[in-house]
Amino acid sequence: MISRDIQDAVQSLAQHQELEIFRRVFFASPDYIAFSRLSDGTYIDVNPGFERLLGHRREDVIGRTSFDIRLWPDEDGAQRAAYVEMLKRDGAVNGYEARICTKDGEILDMETSANVVEIAGVQILIAIAKDITARKRTERELIRLNSELVDKVQRLEAAEQRALDAAQQATNERRRMDALLEAVPVGIVVADVDGELVRVNAAHRRLWGEGAPLTRDASQYADWRGWWADGSPRHGERLGAEDWAMARALRGEEAPRDILEIEPFGSPGERRTIVISGAPVRDGGGRIVGGVVAQMDITDRVRAEAALRQADRRKDEFLAMLAHELRNPLAPISAAAELMELAPLDQARLRQTSRVISRQVQHMNSLVDDLLDVSRLTRGLVVLRKDAQDLKTVVANAVEQVRPMIAEHRHHLAVDLPACATVVAGDHKRLVQIVSNLLNNAAKYTPAGGNIRVVVTASDTSVMLCVEDDGIGMPADLQERVFDLFVQAERASDRSQGGLGLGLALVRNLAELHGGSVSCRSAGPGKGSSFLLTLPRMAGPEAPTTEAKRGAHRAAPAAGRRVLIVDDNEDAASMLGLYLEEFGHEILIEHCPLRALEKAREVRPQACLLDIGLPGMDGNELARMLRAEHPAAMLIALTGYGQESDRKAALAAGFDHHLVKPVDTARLTALLSAVA
Repeated sequence: MISRDIQDAVQSLAQHQELEIFRRVFFASPDYIAFSRLSDGTYIDVNPGFERLLGHRREDVIGRTSFDIRLWPDEDGAQRAAYVEMLKRDGAVNGYEARICTKDGEILDMETSANVVEIAGVQILIAIAKDITARKRTERELIRLNSELVDKVQRLEAAEQRALDAAQQATNERRRMDALLEAVPVGIVVADVDGELVRVNAAHRRLWGEGAPLTRDASQYADWRGWWADGSPRHGERLGAEDWAMARALRGEEAPRDILEIEPFGSPGERRTIVISGAPVRDGGGRIVGGVVAQMDITDRVRAEAALRQADRRKDEFLAMLAHELRNPLAPISAAAELMELAPLDQARLRQTSRVISRQVQHMNSLVDDLLDVSRLTRGLVVLRKDAQDLKTVVANAVEQVRPMIAEHRHHLAVDLPACATVVAGDHKRLVQIVSNLLNNAAKYTPAGGNIRVVVTASDTSVMLCVEDDGIGMPADLQERVFDLFVQAERASDRSQGGLGLGLALVRNLAELHGGSVSCRSAGPGKGSSFLLTLPRMAGPEAPTTEAKRGAHRAAPAAGRRVLIVDDNEDAASMLGLYLEEFGHEILIEHCPLRALEKAREVRPQACLLDIGLPGMDGNELARMLRAEHPAAMLIALTGYGQESDRKAALAAGFDHHLVKPVDTARLTALLSAVA
């Protein structure tokens, strides 16, 4: 029975952690995420992004279909039919653009990706949609503006021709047109019938460089360097003299919207992306007398779109890595649970199985901690507790943390510390995290038997720590982004060391919070890497805080206390109760908050361990009521909600302590031993 309870508790805990990570992604995404049955199209769940974009409340959508909520503007369902056909044919949809209706009847352009998964024998459609209405509107607006601009220039040219009959009027018209061309942010070029450029404006000169020539005829357009960038089969090919919009306009052809990459004159290697449109200029008899071209620099927009696509790819890669990293520890946990079901285990095998489960749970907890750290850092919620810290002590603590990995890979670790003081102002825990992450990174990417070296030096104003290895190294392009979120070097397909690509991103953020910096360099693949951490050095003989020297210890068993556990997860409550009974505590378990209040009035517990997510009444409200009736009892929150705001809310509700699941049992037993 104890083995089964252990199994159930661990499985429940693993599922809770995996679900919690998924929930964070599900609820935090600004995009529309929806789950529906493929068979009949009924929605199972939608995220807040769905509610925000479409105006439908989640409770009004679940159980209904897209037709019920009038999602598709075409009532015959042609869009959805095409969408479902693609899913049946390909098993997935990526980048499908469709128009859908909001609750208020507004039509949105959406870019949708979808996959079909089978859960418990039911085919579930998971759809993620991004609002691209603004982008589509911008594209349509650009086309409209280009057309209007060409039309306006044609009218100006016609006015100029008429002005030739009256010299003064022609001069005034010329001045007005010059002012307009110089003011518009679009590059304008005007040519005569032979192709000679007779007028260019300031925006054109900024785009092509002040050294851009005023060509004498259309054949000289070959001197202009441009490449097609429209995604067509000709993408990347260089334009010939006859391909330029002006040359085509002089032939009487329309060139409404070409997308090109150009190289400005005097700036070899520099590339800009432009939208260029051209049109012929005709006289009153319809004869071509010249041409006009309008050019708009869209380099920033193209780069922004590329960055968005890259971010989207990284998000997908991260989700795939996260799924992999969560499945890895679940495999040995599942195997251990099945082993305990087969037959009673002797004490030695039971201890071995328990250690396997404990190690894997710790690994999963570490993944969750990294995710939460990244979340807090990116939102500016991390607060450092700065004291004087000797970096040599920090290095010793960090080396102790990573020594098992270094020993496992038979790495040779050398530590070179100076004789002088290396005191910095910092948070000891976070400094150890920085150094251990750098050492972990070196160990992951250094083959077995390789060398890792830690060198600490100091100048008058700074303390430098360098972690060097002779591992796989990295190419130059990876060095530029190695500290970005979710970036990892290539490793073996088994990914035996795991990780989510968060470690170095945390290093950079934490270093900057300490007023320092971190950089990396590598001579190339196969030539090792080195990471340099630089921190401001403290002046004076300040001694490190005792926290940096304090060792952790497990609390000794305490005299028995009367403890009330309230958790709607029966397995979790039962397992925790069995554990605490081993320390001599009297354990009472309730799963309903109201029954817990009644039980507390009967037995008057000395300590109450409360889950926060309880049915009918959350743990914070239960704590307020228990605190009012039992002011002497110690109240401890045991919860999966680990944000700083959650901790503050718990303490405000009357809790004495806030512990995040999986619970640090050594700390919990120490707290219970302090109960009067």
